[in-house]
Amino acid sequence: MPPRQFLFAVAVLVTSANFTGADEFFERLEDGDRVVLIGSMIIEREQRYGYWEASITAANPDKTITFRNLGWSGDTVWGEARAGFDNPAEGYKRLIEHVKAEKPTVIIVGYGANESFAGEQGLPKFKEQLKKLLDDLAVTKARFMLLAPFKLPKMPPPMPDPTSANKNIDLYSNAIREEARRRRWLFVDDHQHLLQLAELLTPITDNDARPTASDYEYTAGVLAMRFRGGAEHISQINIDAAKKTCTAIAKGGADITREGDSLRFWVRARTIPIPDLENPNHRGPGLFITGGPKESYRLLIDGNPVRIHEYEFARVTQQQIVSGPELEQGKQLLQAIIAKNQLYFHRWRPQNVTYLFGFRKAEQGQNAREIAEFDPLIAEKEKEIAKLRVPREHVYELVPVNEEKKK
Repeated sequence: MPPRQFLFAVAVLVTSANFTGADEFFERLEDGDRVVLIGSMIIEREQRYGYWEASITAANPDKTITFRNLGWSGDTVWGEARAGFDNPAEGYKRLIEHVKAEKPTVIIVGYGANESFAGEQGLPKFKEQLKKLLDDLAVTKARFMLLAPFKLPKMPPPMPDPTSANKNIDLYSNAIREEARRRRWLFVDDHQHLLQLAELLTPITDNDARPTASDYEYTAGVLAMRFRGGAEHISQINIDAAKKTCTAIAKGGADITREGDSLRFWVRARTIPIPDLENPNHRGPGLFITGGPKESYRLLIDGNPVRIHEYEFARVTQQQIVSGPELEQGKQLLQAIIAKNQLYFHRWRPQNVTYLFGFRKAEQGQNAREIAEFDPLIAEKEKEIAKLRVPREHVYELVPVNEEKKK
């Protein structure tokens, strides 16, 4: 099995083992939900890669769920990074105003990493301010998900040993967990298990701290699983050439019909897969063809031949679809989400903000009206996302090689 597949498979097993009851799942997402993400680096960088949002969107193809990322690298529960040329109190005020302006129904909070540098001595002040932040946001009546801060992986020299820093992160993570329990809100630390596994296979940070696309990809599927009602995309296609049957393995399953007595099947997945954009050879569902030698048949999807990747796992040769329409649709969805996030970023954090809205607006303030012109562009991307999240029907066809040669 390819490394990324192995990692995800093991990660799901590890995190599933930590699901102890219904309290560890988020409430079901509803049509029309507006999800706002706030926090520091791990939140802000997610908009660059889009895997979290794409996975949750794909898992809910029948619902219109919008996401707005208000993350700000270096930020804290005091809103310090948002202060600009003002004092931290103004930065905090902006944070609360921005969140309220988006009218959220769901708020995902990711703080604690930067604050942890204050160590045990700074813990009481952090607890006090975290409580104030959550109290001030609770007036929105939104449902909350609190994330554990990002722990630092151990990297080879000359990078420093993160043991001491991670002990402090654990202290702050536990404080967030306690506050979540007190409010009966969901606290999520699943990504810590994935980080431990990812260290064995591939770097998941650069500069020892910043998560890469790999970390967001690893954590996306598991985070999406936390939301009730989400279905998984097809993980395996089984075609029996002798019995002329086609089945799909997935939590959400698929709708499959057959044309008469042929080996042509109409397959509509319940959700589409989100591919790894870092890997040029995306890996689609596993493919198992029985009822004859594999060399006797050729797989077509929508009339086009499909590339198959073979690998050996547990001494058994298996096949996997390298490319296909579901993967292409998932790629388009992810790219549309990333483009929408970029437009929204320029909408709420425009360059030269001091000249447009700050104390130097007397010089360039007349150009501030152009910022609102991002709104229709964002709306168009939302329409594109709405179309791409819905699975389409595709024709899977097993063509005997000998018949193909006759043609």
